[in-house]
Amino acid sequence: MVGTSVALAHGAPWLVASLMGVVTGVFGGILRDVLCNEAPVVFGGTLYGSAAWLGALVLIALPELGVSHDASALAAGAVICTIRLLSIRFKWHLPIYSARR
Repeated sequence: MVGTSVALAHGAPWLVASLMGVVTGVFGGILRDVLCNEAPVVFGGTLYGSAAWLGALVLIALPELGVSHDASALAAGAVICTIRLLSIRFKWHLPIYSARR
């Protein structure tokens, strides 16, 4: 959410701002796991970047509908956490490419 907020504050278009939020969120998770000497969770298969992107879109859309930035940030955080927890619980993941033989 911070990456999206900073990008918006600097006048970035909504798509660029949302992708900046995804990049900062995903890279932050990778950095955390590397510093803890763990395999990055990002590569584990459950939804991670997709949850971050949906949360960034919520953070961008709600202020356009008249919701305060603080309430938008809380809603975006709730969306991200909910998607992540559900994807872990129900083993949701994006389709996996398998080459034809």
